[in-house]
Amino acid sequence: IPREAFRDGVSWWTDSLRFPDGSESVQRASLFDYETYLRENLLVKIDRATMLCSLEARAPYLDPAVIRIGLAIDPRLKVRGFTTKWALKRVAGRVVPSQFVRRTKRGLSVPVARWLNTSLGEDVDRLLSPERLGRHGLLRADPVCQLLSEHRSGRANHARPLWSLLMFQYWLDSWGLEDCR
Repeated sequence: IPREAFRDGVSWWTDSLRFPDGSESVQRASLFDYETYLRENLLVKIDRATMLCSLEARAPYLDPAVIRIGLAIDPRLKVRGFTTKWALKRVAGRVVPSQFVRRTKRGLSVPVARWLNTSLGEDVDRLLSPERLGRHGLLRADPVCQLLSEHRSGRANHARPLWSLLMFQYWLDSWGLEDCR
């Protein structure tokens, strides 16, 4: 749905929805999630990942008619206590093994934390070594080594900053700037 179809944070096809009394918060949260996180994050990731592999992906549940139905469902069928997708899980439990219905939600993330300690371990050691960091003088070696030590020992997950540092080092290499002084 193009951005132009949205007006004041509410899309043209949801303007006519009537929410049951006292139940607007779940529907509004669902609509907000649809209009922000789904479109600006998850769909972008799917699009990029499938384009990389020359695949075409479709999101059939994003059809406006399906969204309208989903937003109009009684919130008590969607959320009960801390259980989301309550009715869907009840129905799915009849045909899908329970371990799949009950398992926690998993996103589209990649196992960067593990890669830094395994398949990328040699590159990490080479590119984030104190000698290399000292040679180009752009980063202080002590804090980087501290992050890497805590990550490798399992005391903390520093995958995000370490990934950024590693990508920066790859970038320096690609431009022949590994020795910037």
